Amino acid sequence: MEFLRKHNRTINILLVVAIIAVGIIVSLTRGSSPSGDYNYDKDTRTMTFTAPDGYSLSFSLNNVTSVDFLESFDPGTAVSGKTENGYTFGVWQNDSLGTFELLKLTNVSSVVAVRTESGGVYVFNAESADTTRAFYETIQKELAAE
Repeated sequence: MEFLRKHNRTINILLVVAIIAVGIIVSLTRGSSPSGDYNYDKDTRTMTFTAPDGYSLSFSLNNVTSVDFLESFDPGTAVSGKTENGYTFGVWQNDSLGTFELLKLTNVSSVVAVRTESGGVYVFNAESADTTRAFYETIQKELAAE
C-alpha cells in the first residue's frame, strides 16, 4: 500500500511539473501584457499588442528605426483614441512624438515608443514600469542582433 501511495504522489508531482512546463513554453511566444495580450511572430519579427476590447497595435522589428523608453508619458490629445476600462488607446498626438498609435494601461506612466521607416510611431506599455523597460531592452537586443 505504501508503494502505491508513493507512486501516485510521484505521478501527481510529475503531472504538475509537466503542466507548469507547458505554461512556460506557451508564455514565451504568447503572453499577457499591459495591453491585454501580446504576440511575437519570430518569422516576420512582428510584435502585436491587443487590448481586451479588440483594439490592436502591430509593427515589424524589420522596419524599426528607433526605440525609446519614456517615463511619465503624457499621450496628449486624442485624434481618434480614447481612455476606457483602464486603457488608453487609438491614434493620439503630442508635441514630442507627433501623431502616433497608442495602446497602454492608464495606471502605468512609462511607455516604449517605436519609430518605423514608414514614419509610423507606436507607443505601448506593460503592467509595470519594470516590465515595460524589459520590453524596451528586449527590442533593443533584437535590433542589435540584426
